[in-house]
Amino acid sequence: MLRRHGHQRARDFYEGVLGLKPTTNIEGQWVEYEFGPYALAIGCAPGMFKPNPDGCMAALEVENFDDAIAHLKQHDIKFRMEPMECPPCRMAMVFDPTATVFASTNGRRNNLPCLF
Repeated sequence: MLRRHGHQRARDFYEGVLGLKPTTNIEGQWVEYEFGPYALAIGCAPGMFKPNPDGCMAALEVENFDDAIAHLKQHDIKFRMEPMECPPCRMAMVFDPTATVFASTNGRRNNLPCLF
């Protein structure tokens, strides 16, 4: 969950930088982005949940990892973990504007989005 004051900044990141299109918007408190059979949701619950770099994380596969990393850097997105090789994939972790960790992967498994 995202803090109320960070909700629009998060939407600007997920829609403006990542290019996701909202499919559900509930009174500005909850937004879902659907792609195929998957969905990524952001919401706010003031006083209940606080974003932090050790909390929730979402990861999405991208078709061209190097282009995705260059795009994130072009938008001055802060990296928690620079691009690296690991056994199942190449990956990197970035912070969204509310300090929630978002991972970008180039998975080698069936080209399906990964959500952690």
